[in-house]
Amino acid sequence: MDFFKSFVLTLTLLHPVQATPVQSWSFEHDSVIRIGRSMENQVVLYSAVVSRHHVELRRGAVGWELVSIGANGTYVQGKRITRAALQDGLVFRLARSGPNLQVNFPDNATSESVANPMDAAPSPETSPLSEPGLVNLPSAAVPPAISPAAMPYADVLESEMEPVVPDRFTDLILEEDEPAPPAYEESELLFSLTTGKPLQVLKTVGDYQVVKCLGQGEVGITYLAWQTGRTVILKTLSPEWLHHSEAINQFTQQAKALSPINHPGIPRVVEFLTIAEQPYLVLEMVYGQSLAEFIQQYGPVSQREAVIWGLEICDILQILHRQSPPLIHGDIQPKHLIRRSILRSGQAITLVDFGAVRQVGWLAGNSLSDGGYAAPEVKIGDVTPASDFYALGTTLAYLLSGQSPLEFYNMGEQGYRFYPEAMATVGLPMVQVLRKLTEPNPSHRYADVAAIAADLRRII
Repeated sequence: MDFFKSFVLTLTLLHPVQATPVQSWSFEHDSVIRIGRSMENQVVLYSAVVSRHHVELRRGAVGWELVSIGANGTYVQGKRITRAALQDGLVFRLARSGPNLQVNFPDNATSESVANPMDAAPSPETSPLSEPGLVNLPSAAVPPAISPAAMPYADVLESEMEPVVPDRFTDLILEEDEPAPPAYEESELLFSLTTGKPLQVLKTVGDYQVVKCLGQGEVGITYLAWQTGRTVILKTLSPEWLHHSEAINQFTQQAKALSPINHPGIPRVVEFLTIAEQPYLVLEMVYGQSLAEFIQQYGPVSQREAVIWGLEICDILQILHRQSPPLIHGDIQPKHLIRRSILRSGQAITLVDFGAVRQVGWLAGNSLSDGGYAAPEVKIGDVTPASDFYALGTTLAYLLSGQSPLEFYNMGEQGYRFYPEAMATVGLPMVQVLRKLTEPNPSHRYADVAAIAADLRRII
């Protein structure tokens, strides 16, 4: 009998705090499922502690097994393992502080139930989920306890358990010599490790407890805040601008423009509130690593990976530029692009720092950063959607070269401009795209985002 004919395995990424489902993947015909940071895997997880090729789920003659191949290890119930049999509801963690994944067999055909139906785990209780496509999980997504009875062929190296090791294909191997994780410095701890509540509150804004000031620019201030179990970003105006009617008006318009947008590449607006005549914009906290940090740590990426990220940025710009009137970010660069640690609807890249976002016709002022990323017209306050196209081009150049765009400005046949052909490792098709994106004259750049995306897709 071919018991793999309709065999379905579902992997669910769990939220790091609430242990609730974030994203899921289902596999029916795969015999090997690869998980890691590399784009070559079926399940791609962007986290600094996840190896490029971290885990493989392999289907054998009598069921599935988990095989850890990453340098930072894989953990089941707090123990580092090298191999483990997969059971319905099993949760495993990539590295000590990495993402948690839960295995489910929706048809209840676990690897053990296939071999021994009498030992099959009961089906999890079902409950409606807020996002489509997610599997139903046991209450609070807590993995069921694994005992020798439920896992008869695992070699569990615990003194209180009597291991049973039948003639099967996998053992659960615990590596006892794993070094302890580095201790936290007291100054780094913002939240209690036991309750998750803030250890120190700078001030309270409505229902939000301000934990840390993340940055202060010429006009605005950004805080990290906490509200009943979740962290958020709190943005407001600097005190000297609170009596500037135009600044307050633009800040309010920005909040109203961003509020209805629901796209994984744009932080969600939680709410907009005014307290004691001071406006506050509350945004979703996006966990991850900026592309600037990623390149500094790992070096330039391949052309394929840069294109994939570029296409996600195109999706973001499509949403912004389709608003009425169009919204322009105005300050796209690697430090404002975050690779999510937890993907949202499959999106890896999120554009942040919307302090510069403006509607067509707004003046840019002199608060934008440069570093060679911004279009020439931005510096004189003439901002259009084409300005974001230019910044996309210089950002892609940084991802491909690992060098500041300033390295590729020079005098040439068009005078002083950005010349992507100076990037020795970039092929001609990509050079042509970058050249058109960074034309000094905005009217000579791409007409719209769709045309950019079409040319990028042709490269891969």
